[in-house]
Amino acid sequence: PELNGINERCPLKFYTNSFDTKGNPKAGVSHIMNLTDREQDQQLIPYAFLGAARSTVSIPTSIISSLRGFPQISPHSTAPTLDDTMQHDLFGRTIPNDDGTAVALLTQLAYWNIEHIAVLHINDAYGNAFANGIRDSAKNMWESGTTNVIVESVNLHPDADDAAIFNAIQRLNGTQYTYFFGIVYPTTMLDKVMEEAYDQGIAGTGLHTWLFSDSVGTSVTHHNGAVRTYDIRNTTEKKLLKAYRGSGLLAATGGISELPEMESFNSLALAMRQMRTDKQDMSFLDAHLPQYYSGKSVQHSEITQKSSFLSQPGTIAPFLYDAAVGLGLAACELMSTSEPNKYFTGEELFKAFVNTSFHGTSGLVDIDPETGTRKPQSAVFSLTNFVDDEDASPSLEFPQKVRFRGEQTYYLHSGKWAAIKNYTYNDGTHNRPPDLQAADVNRHIISTRIKVVGLVLCGIIIGLASIFAGWTYYNRHLQVVRSSQPIFLYIISSGTLLMGTSIIPRTFEFSDVHHIGSDMACMAPPWLLAVGWSLTFSALFTKTSRI
Repeated sequence: PELNGINERCPLKFYTNSFDTKGNPKAGVSHIMNLTDREQDQQLIPYAFLGAARSTVSIPTSIISSLRGFPQISPHSTAPTLDDTMQHDLFGRTIPNDDGTAVALLTQLAYWNIEHIAVLHINDAYGNAFANGIRDSAKNMWESGTTNVIVESVNLHPDADDAAIFNAIQRLNGTQYTYFFGIVYPTTMLDKVMEEAYDQGIAGTGLHTWLFSDSVGTSVTHHNGAVRTYDIRNTTEKKLLKAYRGSGLLAATGGISELPEMESFNSLALAMRQMRTDKQDMSFLDAHLPQYYSGKSVQHSEITQKSSFLSQPGTIAPFLYDAAVGLGLAACELMSTSEPNKYFTGEELFKAFVNTSFHGTSGLVDIDPETGTRKPQSAVFSLTNFVDDEDASPSLEFPQKVRFRGEQTYYLHSGKWAAIKNYTYNDGTHNRPPDLQAADVNRHIISTRIKVVGLVLCGIIIGLASIFAGWTYYNRHLQVVRSSQPIFLYIISSGTLLMGTSIIPRTFEFSDVHHIGSDMACMAPPWLLAVGWSLTFSALFTKTSRI
């Protein structure tokens, strides 16, 4: 709504250009330096930079742009490191940082009553900061009594080989947890991790649940700009199909089309779809799209001519749109309050940007003026569930191929999670698995054969003790019996009988009797043995001493 009548209120005209960093920090720094080295009277000099998407690129480029006095606003770089105003004093973003995502993850787990999760992260600046943020947030929330989630983390080198991946998954398996959060990229590494997780039995079992950070993006459903299919005739793809089924992606979202209150987001989605029918717009996009996509150089037509192109805003477009609008509104505000023909500096523009709040496509955009980062309370987080695309899994044309679709199942707004639809887990049901693996308990149950042998021996002992006691009583008048002191013979027989009966309660199992009976059976043997032994040997010792 803040854009209504902007052409009449603001005398500025905005131009955009693009350059491709190829996901490489060095390339990004080179572009920033070349653009800011331009001479004003010969070439256009940018007044601000939009991007980059990856934090590993934004970290070095924002240092250079800040040193040269140019604001840099990212739509998708979420590393907490970028909040350091000593190095990135002119860096801002229209997306919350990973600490905000960490809180969203932990509150979602608490919403599910999950108390244990293991985090697998790439061992680089982004992955380490994200994992540390999750651990710190879990500690703070535990101390405040908000949640009691226990977090274990395992790191993985960006260039990890098969042995390193095996060891990392083995460590995850050792936690005995069934919920995992992956901060893993690129797609090739993610696929290797999930295949190994399947091989070690912590993915695709129906008992384990994998959630991913926004670094995964659309890797599960798309590959190289096309819808990703899994051929069940291929061993690797069949494993990945089972491993990814029921997984989820938790990230800040530009909007949720199913919610009627997301009117701006739905308007953006409609406008993007309409661009496909405009030849001029498509020609412009084709001329400015990067030549480097998903790790390789591609022709633009490979992307723009696909039916999926611009069908949805995706994960970056809403935040990028809000970044451009935010800078534009800040510049217009400066022009309306400054003297005529007076230019504003990059520092002034950035200050105006962080103090500007507006209703964007991703909701209310409220920037923290201390860090330049969007406040997580103003953003919407969603949990996307990857499930079989029933319209295409399998199809008559490709009966052996399956593909996934992403369904937004939960969303977090204003600190509260709400359900859009039920989450489908790896086993294909909506039944939430427990967060710990079932314990492999060895109850050390005595076999039936041993019980029979013990009871037979018990019967022999009781029988002989009774017979000897009866014989003693029957022959109590004989001189030899009287000389052997019958009272002590009775005591010895009674003690032997008690020790023999201690075998009986040892044959009881918990499943055979009530728990009270189990307690009695557990405590009876030591008492029977102790009393029986005491009676038997006290009689023997007393008889010996008397002699």
